[in-house]
Amino acid sequence: MKLRNHFFQSEKSQNLEYGPFFHSQEEIQSSLHKICNAWVTHLQCHIEQTNILFQSPEHPWEDVERAIVSTLAAAIIRSFSHSLVLEECRVEKPGFESNQNASKSSNAGRCDLWATIPELKVCGKEFSFYLEAKKSVTPKTAVQLSHYLNTDRGVSRLFNDYLKSNPGKIRKLSPYSKLKSRKHEHYVISMLVMPLKRTDSDLDDEVLFTKIDNTIRDIFKLRLPIKVKGSSKDAEPVRRRRMFRYPTVALTIAPVDRRAGEDRPTGMIAIFTVFGATKNLLADKTNV
Repeated sequence: MKLRNHFFQSEKSQNLEYGPFFHSQEEIQSSLHKICNAWVTHLQCHIEQTNILFQSPEHPWEDVERAIVSTLAAAIIRSFSHSLVLEECRVEKPGFESNQNASKSSNAGRCDLWATIPELKVCGKEFSFYLEAKKSVTPKTAVQLSHYLNTDRGVSRLFNDYLKSNPGKIRKLSPYSKLKSRKHEHYVISMLVMPLKRTDSDLDDEVLFTKIDNTIRDIFKLRLPIKVKGSSKDAEPVRRRRMFRYPTVALTIAPVDRRAGEDRPTGMIAIFTVFGATKNLLADKTNV
């Protein structure tokens, strides 16, 4: 099965009052684009080789979250020879001292993936990031995508995963910036993967990609209401965030040999959104 890929990139924040959160947004998105291109190449290879091995192609986006993250890690290692990647990276829980559960004997936490890629530069520094991944269990059609992203299982889920260390607080300063043993410039990126199911009305690639682009563009133009879990009693349970301030790249993968009435997921949508960074990478250092 041959794959066709399509990219969406959020527009740069140019509002004078609500400017960008991060320096060099174009370089951030360019780096994510190159990583996604490497991922597509690896996924194509994975499908072709498993078809030979098992006499049936294996599609990683039909598997669990950990499996799809492993293919991303493999893609980075294969395409960027000087890169370092760790899955299920052990990290000290950020903000542990102030956590209500500080009486626990261990403050060890995990991050889905950490990578540093010297071949990619942002602000003159090698592109390094911690990635938190979430995956939809059920496939989404282009029509279902808008509703899903607006629920607490969509964009709100990404925010709440990012906020585990600081319940109720949405900050752009990376919670990993305080790790004493891992001092380096980095970003914190969330990835949301959704298996894609095409309907008979979406058999044309351009129609499908246009629908998906329009949906994601609408989301990232909004001042989106975020359902924040773990807020204090005095805090509002819903916060609104101007999504255009969070650099985003979305990858859509669809097979070239699509078929009408096909029941199984026939591709995937993966949305990468930058939520935080270390202080020197932030455009506004006074409000972290």
